[in-house]
Amino acid sequence: QFFYWFQIVGVTIFTLLLVASAITGVFTKPTKYKNVIVNFLLVTFVTSVMPLSLTTIATALAQDAQTIQTISGDKGTEYSSLAIQPMKNNVVDLKVLVDHDFNTELFPMDDYGYIKPVKAGSTALNKITDSKDKRDTPDFATKIDFAAKYGASNEEQLKDWEKKKAGIKGLFLHKLNSNHDGVETITTHRIVDGLNAFEAVYLRYKVNWIGMFMQYIILIVLLMSMSIKFVKSVFDIIMEAVIS
Repeated sequence: QFFYWFQIVGVTIFTLLLVASAITGVFTKPTKYKNVIVNFLLVTFVTSVMPLSLTTIATALAQDAQTIQTISGDKGTEYSSLAIQPMKNNVVDLKVLVDHDFNTELFPMDDYGYIKPVKAGSTALNKITDSKDKRDTPDFATKIDFAAKYGASNEEQLKDWEKKKAGIKGLFLHKLNSNHDGVETITTHRIVDGLNAFEAVYLRYKVNWIGMFMQYIILIVLLMSMSIKFVKSVFDIIMEAVIS
């Protein structure tokens, strides 16, 4: 913990000095302490910024590598299903949570109120698929609308949903206040419906973009390494056959 907070302080000093140096370089003449500032920047970069960056990146890679080891293609589908696993593992579909009544037993949460990462055998957080028989459905991988939302801007849809699941409309027309210690009502405009587009809404899909792209990078690296090994193995077999 000491080294971690030492690195945080170093990164803070580095950022402040960098901003101050940039401002003075643009709006004022070069100061006589320029060399001192440059030396401080170099020291804080080497002792704090680089170690903290490497630690953060290595931790993210380790977590994603562990996730990659546990993913597998859906049963009965083609090998291409493996390509959408990073997307399935890092996308939470709000509609799926609603369909399961926000059951915390199916979707366990951590101490901070976030849904825990998907594990083998757990309930899927979305219905994303690349199955050929679902190519024309909105759950097909290439047809996912990450801008889809629920709230005041599509009140008619909430009314239709309310008929199937009581209380859904009221749920999406409320939000936490700025202090997160109370609930506020999202006002809907009756006369000028177009103003509802400016009210707060809930995005249907919550995406962990960093985790998804990191897992895709790992998959690409694994695929390339396996391809190279395959070509090398074929070449070795051919050479052994020629020599023998």
